[in-house]
Amino acid sequence: MSEDSTPLTPYGEAMLGLPPVPTSESASIDQLAAALAKAQGTISAALATTPNEFFGSQYADLADVWEACRAPLSENDLSVVQRCRQTDSGPILLTRLLHASGQWIEGEIPLIMDAKGRQNPMQQLGSALTYARRYGLSSIVGVAPEQDDDAESVERRQSQRKPKGEEPILGKYKKTELKEQLRAFNADLDAADDTATLAGVLQGYGEALKQCREELPSWWYGAEGSDALGLADRITRKQQQLQAAEASGEQTPLDAG
Repeated sequence: MSEDSTPLTPYGEAMLGLPPVPTSESASIDQLAAALAKAQGTISAALATTPNEFFGSQYADLADVWEACRAPLSENDLSVVQRCRQTDSGPILLTRLLHASGQWIEGEIPLIMDAKGRQNPMQQLGSALTYARRYGLSSIVGVAPEQDDDAESVERRQSQRKPKGEEPILGKYKKTELKEQLRAFNADLDAADDTATLAGVLQGYGEALKQCREELPSWWYGAEGSDALGLADRITRKQQQLQAAEASGEQTPLDAG
C-alpha cells in the first residue's frame, strides 16, 4: 500500500448490512473532479454487444464498458488502474481513477467465489475478477449499460410471481419430478468442463429449465432475501467461467486428469 493511501476496511461489514466502506482519495481532488465532470459529459452508455446464448439476450461486458469510457477519460487526462489485494475477509479488487495532476480516488470490491471449491480455483478467480473489474470501472467512472442487468432480473422475477391461490402452470413434469430434474441438472452443470458440454447439458434439460422458470421462480431467479444464486445466475456464471478458461487456454480439472 502506498504511503498516501488510507487504510481500507475489509468488505465484510458491508456484506453484513453495516455502512458501506468509504472510498479512499488523495488529499485534494479538485482537478480530478473537474476533469471527470468533462469526461462524463461525453461518456455514452455501454452498448450490450456480448451475446448470452442461453437467455437469447445481450449484455455489456468489460470490453463494452471500456469502449464507452476510454476515449473521454484519455482526452481529459484520466486513467484507471485495477489491482488485487488480500484482506482478512478475502481478496478484493482495488479500482483507482487517476488524474495527470497526481490526484486520485479509489474504491474496492470483494472477489466472491464458490466457497465449496467445486471449480478450478484460478477459473473462479478469473471469473470473479472479470465481474469485479466491470463493476468497479462502471461505478468509479459513471458508466451505465444500455439495459440494467439487475433491474431486468428483478422485473422478470416480479412478473413471474403469482397471486396466492392461483393454480401453477402444469408442464411436462409434476412438481416432485421437476425438482428431481433440477437437482440432476445442478450436478451436471457443476460437472461441465467446457462450453460444448455445457450446451449439451442445457439442451438436455431444456424442458425442465423452461418449466422451472414458469413454475418455480424462486429456484430460477433465487429466493428473495437469500444470498444463494438462482439457476439463471448459476448458468450465466458457469458459462462465463468456461468461456474465460477456454479463451486463456487453461485446462479444467477433468482435462488435466
